[in-house]
Amino acid sequence: MPSSKLLYKEISCTPLRRQVSDRAGIMNGLRKLLLLTCLGQIALGSDIIDGEKAPENSLLFMVSVQNVFGHACGGFLITEDFVVTAAHCDDFYRTTHVVLGTHNLKTNPKKIIIEKKFKHPSYQDVGHGNDIMLLKQLHNNANSMLANTLKQNRPQNKQDIFLSKVYKKPREESLGFTETMALSFFLVLFFVTTGADGAHIVGGRDAAPNSRPYMASLQVQGRHICGGALVGESFVVTAAHCEVPIPYTVVLGVNSLIGNESTKQEFTSARVIPHPQYDGHRNDIMLIQLNTKAVLNNAVQLITLKADRLRAASQCLTAGWGDIGDNNTLPLRLQEVNVTTLSAQACRRRWGQVPITRAMVCGVGGRAIQGFCSGDSGGPLVCDGAAAGVVSFSGRRCGDPRTPDVYTRISSFREWITDVIRNSEASQIE
Repeated sequence: MPSSKLLYKEISCTPLRRQVSDRAGIMNGLRKLLLLTCLGQIALGSDIIDGEKAPENSLLFMVSVQNVFGHACGGFLITEDFVVTAAHCDDFYRTTHVVLGTHNLKTNPKKIIIEKKFKHPSYQDVGHGNDIMLLKQLHNNANSMLANTLKQNRPQNKQDIFLSKVYKKPREESLGFTETMALSFFLVLFFVTTGADGAHIVGGRDAAPNSRPYMASLQVQGRHICGGALVGESFVVTAAHCEVPIPYTVVLGVNSLIGNESTKQEFTSARVIPHPQYDGHRNDIMLIQLNTKAVLNNAVQLITLKADRLRAASQCLTAGWGDIGDNNTLPLRLQEVNVTTLSAQACRRRWGQVPITRAMVCGVGGRAIQGFCSGDSGGPLVCDGAAAGVVSFSGRRCGDPRTPDVYTRISSFREWITDVIRNSEASQIE
């Protein structure tokens, strides 16, 4: 019978032996901690076997992730707002709330509603890796109580002090070092290991300067995270799985992300609008409203939305600033690759049990290993000069035709996109 009290068991893993004193060292330590605690072989566990009762207040970061029936999974607190747990916990148990700062679950502890769930974009199911999820909690007095407890009991090495630091959303002024570290840790947790679903152009070529003037780079703290396409003077279309709980910097009008090109325009995301029926797999599309309108010129242009459905064997292309060799080699310039679309039947046959819906379109490159795979997520599939798709997901190996690249089909969401833009423009006039 499961215990209602917190149990623990020591496991063998390599500790962080050296106390890190410099900033680069802290990030290296956090990456190791992340790999040790989050991204290893995760079993579908139910309870601790042959363990011991944990002393009260000894594991203050522990969280009970619950559903309507009670405790479902464990987790741990990494900031005041965010809990890390396994992605499969939501598959099997449909979690709804968390319990913090309690030793005995029978004491009727305070429950905090889960506001939002961020499954790793490459997670599919148990046993196939990337089994990790972030839970964002609704603000609650219990959060502050736990934060105070953490402050009273915090250890004195820099890694632990950082982990117990309360994360706040970035303010208008520049971030302090500890706040920047909190943001960096979130990005390491969410993106660094394997990236977002769709990833990097493999086997492509340099795009000619200003030849793709609709391309957008979505960045956080100067790091390129996802691609997008400018579909309105103040709107970029991208993938819903690119959503993060902090503002994006949106860069337009550049060919290289490391230079300071005179044509560069930079914006902040004023609003993110994921499709209301996005479920982590289907309807993977999102609009980002910019804080001001883009200035249209030779280097910055809108792309039209393809209205009709694509036929199989259509000749298209996709572009992005992601890894070019499936080995963390970043490009100096925007990359593009030719894409041939597949019939839905052929795509479903190759993907097997992975659902391929009518609102998706699949494509392959002309060579054996050619296509996209993480920093290209959200970028456009361009056919006949119009946006026909949004980079959504691919297989384990980038550009492998056995698991074709999958895009969200623009024509299935054209009405939704135009309605959002029209309603926004109407509200500004009023």
